[in-house]
Amino acid sequence: LVQSGWLRRVTTMAAFRDRHGREWHFEITPYSMKRVKELTGVHMGKLLDDELKPLNDLLSDAIQFVDVMYCLCKPQCDSDGVTDEQFGMSLVGDPLEAAAEAFMEALADFFPTRQGKILRKLAETSQQLRTVLANQVEERLDEIKRTSIESASSMPQSPELSPGITA
Repeated sequence: LVQSGWLRRVTTMAAFRDRHGREWHFEITPYSMKRVKELTGVHMGKLLDDELKPLNDLLSDAIQFVDVMYCLCKPQCDSDGVTDEQFGMSLVGDPLEAAAEAFMEALADFFPTRQGKILRKLAETSQQLRTVLANQVEERLDEIKRTSIESASSMPQSPELSPGITA
Protein backbone atom coordinates (compact mmCIF):
# COMPACT_ATOMS: atom_id res chain seq x y z
CA LEU A 1 0.00 0.00 0.00
CA VAL A 2 1.28 3.45 -0.80
CA GLN A 3 0.09 6.24 1.41
CA SER A 4 1.23 9.87 1.21
CA GLY A 5 4.35 8.93 -0.72
CA TRP A 6 5.55 6.50 1.94
CA LEU A 7 5.75 2.80 1.30
CA ARG A 8 4.05 0.95 4.13
CA ARG A 9 4.81 -2.66 4.86
CA VAL A 10 2.22 -4.89 6.38
CA THR A 11 3.79 -6.93 9.15
CA THR A 12 2.42 -9.71 11.24
CA MET A 13 3.36 -10.55 14.77
CA ALA A 14 6.13 -13.10 15.13
CA ALA A 15 5.22 -16.33 16.85
CA PHE A 16 6.82 -19.44 18.33
CA ARG A 17 5.78 -22.31 20.58
CA ASP A 18 7.40 -23.21 23.89
CA ARG A 19 8.02 -26.74 25.16
CA HIS A 20 4.52 -26.82 26.68
CA GLY A 21 2.92 -26.07 23.31
CA ARG A 22 1.93 -22.51 24.25
CA GLU A 23 2.09 -20.13 21.33
CA TRP A 24 3.76 -16.78 22.01
CA HIS A 25 3.18 -13.72 19.84
CA PHE A 26 5.25 -10.56 19.81
CA GLU A 27 6.48 -7.77 17.61
CA ILE A 28 9.41 -5.45 17.90
CA THR A 29 8.33 -1.82 18.20
CA PRO A 30 9.98 1.23 19.70
CA TYR A 31 7.89 0.67 22.83
CA SER A 32 8.86 -3.01 23.19
CA MET A 33 12.50 -2.01 22.59
CA LYS A 34 12.18 0.52 25.40
CA ARG A 35 10.77 -2.18 27.70
CA VAL A 36 13.66 -4.51 26.80
CA LYS A 37 16.22 -1.79 27.53
CA GLU A 38 14.62 -0.84 30.86
CA LEU A 39 14.37 -4.43 32.07
CA THR A 40 17.54 -5.98 30.64
CA GLY A 41 19.85 -3.14 29.61
CA VAL A 42 19.96 -4.50 26.04
CA HIS A 43 19.73 -1.66 23.52
CA MET A 44 17.99 -3.38 20.62
CA GLY A 45 18.46 -0.38 18.36
CA LYS A 46 22.20 -1.06 18.44
CA LEU A 47 22.07 -4.79 17.66
CA LEU A 48 23.25 -4.14 14.10
CA ASP A 49 26.22 -1.99 15.13
CA ASP A 50 29.87 -3.10 15.03
CA GLU A 51 29.38 -5.67 12.25
CA LEU A 52 26.42 -7.26 14.11
CA LYS A 53 28.54 -8.10 17.18
CA PRO A 54 25.80 -7.08 19.67
CA LEU A 55 23.28 -9.27 17.83
CA ASN A 56 25.69 -12.21 17.80
CA ASP A 57 26.44 -11.68 21.51
CA LEU A 58 22.72 -11.67 22.33
CA LEU A 59 21.96 -14.80 20.32
CA SER A 60 24.99 -16.56 21.84
CA ASP A 61 23.92 -15.87 25.44
CA ALA A 62 20.87 -18.04 26.16
CA ILE A 63 20.17 -16.38 29.51
CA GLN A 64 20.17 -12.86 28.14
CA PHE A 65 18.29 -13.91 25.02
CA VAL A 66 15.52 -15.56 27.08
CA ASP A 67 15.30 -12.40 29.22
CA VAL A 68 14.87 -10.31 26.06
CA MET A 69 12.23 -12.69 24.75
CA TYR A 70 10.38 -12.50 28.06
CA CYS A 71 10.34 -8.71 27.78
CA LEU A 72 9.03 -8.91 24.22
CA CYS A 73 6.32 -11.38 25.27
CA LYS A 74 5.65 -9.67 28.62
CA PRO A 75 2.16 -8.38 27.75
CA GLN A 76 1.07 -11.93 26.91
CA CYS A 77 2.95 -13.36 29.92
CA ASP A 78 1.17 -10.90 32.22
CA SER A 79 -2.18 -11.72 30.63
CA ASP A 80 -1.58 -15.49 30.94
CA GLY A 81 -0.06 -15.29 34.43
CA VAL A 82 3.32 -16.67 33.32
CA THR A 83 6.32 -15.52 35.38
CA ASP A 84 9.73 -14.82 33.90
CA GLU A 85 11.02 -18.03 35.52
CA GLN A 86 8.20 -20.14 34.05
CA PHE A 87 8.74 -18.52 30.67
CA GLY A 88 12.49 -19.18 30.81
CA MET A 89 12.01 -22.79 31.84
CA SER A 90 9.77 -23.34 28.81
CA LEU A 91 12.43 -22.24 26.28
CA VAL A 92 14.82 -25.14 25.98
CA GLY A 93 15.92 -27.17 22.97
CA ASP A 94 13.88 -26.70 19.82
CA PRO A 95 11.61 -24.01 21.32
CA LEU A 96 14.70 -21.89 22.06
CA GLU A 97 15.75 -22.17 18.42
CA ALA A 98 12.18 -21.39 17.29
CA ALA A 99 12.20 -18.28 19.50
CA ALA A 100 15.51 -17.16 17.95
CA GLU A 101 14.12 -17.62 14.44
CA ALA A 102 10.98 -15.66 15.34
CA PHE A 103 13.15 -12.97 16.92
CA MET A 104 15.22 -12.59 13.75
CA GLU A 105 12.06 -12.34 11.65
CA ALA A 106 10.57 -9.71 13.96
CA LEU A 107 13.84 -7.78 13.97
CA ALA A 108 13.92 -7.84 10.16
CA ASP A 109 10.32 -6.56 10.12
CA PHE A 110 11.22 -3.71 12.46
CA PHE A 111 14.14 -2.27 10.54
CA PRO A 112 13.84 -0.51 7.17
CA THR A 113 13.63 -2.74 4.11
CA ARG A 114 17.34 -2.62 3.25
CA GLN A 115 18.43 -3.68 6.74
CA GLY A 116 15.54 -6.14 7.02
CA LYS A 117 16.63 -7.81 3.79
CA ILE A 118 20.16 -8.20 5.17
CA LEU A 119 18.82 -9.69 8.42
CA ARG A 120 16.64 -12.16 6.53
CA LYS A 121 19.62 -13.22 4.40
CA LEU A 122 21.75 -13.55 7.54
CA ALA A 123 19.11 -15.73 9.23
CA GLU A 124 18.76 -17.92 6.14
CA THR A 125 22.52 -18.34 5.71
CA SER A 126 22.97 -19.02 9.41
CA GLN A 127 20.29 -21.74 9.32
CA GLN A 128 21.88 -23.35 6.28
CA LEU A 129 25.31 -23.25 7.92
CA ARG A 130 23.98 -24.82 11.15
CA THR A 131 22.40 -27.63 9.10
CA VAL A 132 25.60 -28.30 7.14
CA LEU A 133 27.74 -28.25 10.30
CA ALA A 134 25.35 -30.55 12.17
CA ASN A 135 25.42 -33.01 9.26
CA GLN A 136 29.22 -32.94 9.17
CA VAL A 137 29.46 -33.55 12.90
CA GLU A 138 27.01 -36.47 12.68
CA GLU A 139 28.96 -37.99 9.78
CA ARG A 140 32.24 -37.64 11.69
CA LEU A 141 30.75 -39.20 14.83
CA ASP A 142 29.40 -42.11 12.77
CA GLU A 143 32.85 -42.56 11.23
CA ILE A 144 34.52 -42.53 14.68
CA LYS A 145 31.99 -45.05 15.99
CA ARG A 146 32.44 -47.34 12.97
CA THR A 147 36.26 -47.21 13.19
CA SER A 148 36.21 -47.81 16.92
CA ILE A 149 33.96 -50.86 16.55
CA GLU A 150 36.08 -52.24 13.70
CA SER A 151 39.26 -51.70 15.74
CA ALA A 152 37.83 -53.32 18.81
CA SER A 153 36.50 -56.35 16.92
CA SER A 154 39.81 -56.98 15.14
CA MET A 155 41.84 -56.97 18.36
CA PRO A 156 42.80 -60.41 19.70
CA GLN A 157 40.85 -61.31 22.81
CA SER A 158 42.94 -61.57 25.92
CA PRO A 159 42.27 -64.39 28.36
CA GLU A 160 41.24 -61.89 31.01
CA LEU A 161 38.39 -60.71 28.79
CA SER A 162 37.23 -64.27 28.02
CA PRO A 163 36.77 -66.13 31.30
CA GLY A 164 36.28 -69.85 30.99
CA ILE A 165 38.15 -70.21 27.70
CA THR A 166 41.49 -71.97 28.08
CA ALA A 167 44.24 -72.44 25.57
